[in-house]
Amino acid sequence: RRGNGVAVATGRTDEQATVASVPTQLAGAPITSVVADAPVETRVVRYIPDARLAGAESDGSCFLQSLAAAWRFDAWRCSTPDARVHDPCFSISPAAVICDANPETGEAGFVLRLEQSSLPEGGPLRPPASNGWLIRLVGGANCAPATGTTGSVEGKRANYHCSDGRWLLGDLEPGTVWKVEVVQLAASSAVGSAPAVISRETVPIETVWQ
Repeated sequence: RRGNGVAVATGRTDEQATVASVPTQLAGAPITSVVADAPVETRVVRYIPDARLAGAESDGSCFLQSLAAAWRFDAWRCSTPDARVHDPCFSISPAAVICDANPETGEAGFVLRLEQSSLPEGGPLRPPASNGWLIRLVGGANCAPATGTTGSVEGKRANYHCSDGRWLLGDLEPGTVWKVEVVQLAASSAVGSAPAVISRETVPIETVWQ
């Protein structure tokens, strides 16, 4: 753990903590604030991939800075020969990145050997203060950024899609314990301008990987 309180994890992860309280104005039933199960601190983890742990290798290319981890200089949006897009992929050398790593499950991902001579130019697209490329909510759901088209509710985009089918609205809000607005959207309205909200609540965040 570094002196700034942010844990640095190699390959898998170590930890830290902080909290958020996300905007809560939505049409429909009132938002439920969930505090009973809130952690003492939200762990905030700076993830560093470890090439020694990665599994298979593939050739491919990186064509854009990461949309999922848009605050990192070393994260990219890449593709493999089967036309699959992988985001984020993390630099491990000038000629290779690691894709599909998942520090929550311990999956180390695979090494993508670049077919191009250099990575795209540019800097981070946004600051890291209220962002993460993998989120674990209190209760166990894992959420990853939605890098394609999603719905929005009262101007707040559904920014993360979770393993239990719910969505995180708007930005994460840091604090000692981060929190976020979590909604269940009608399946037919997950993509579009006015999705129907089935339920919503404010949920504490257990871990943020940045």
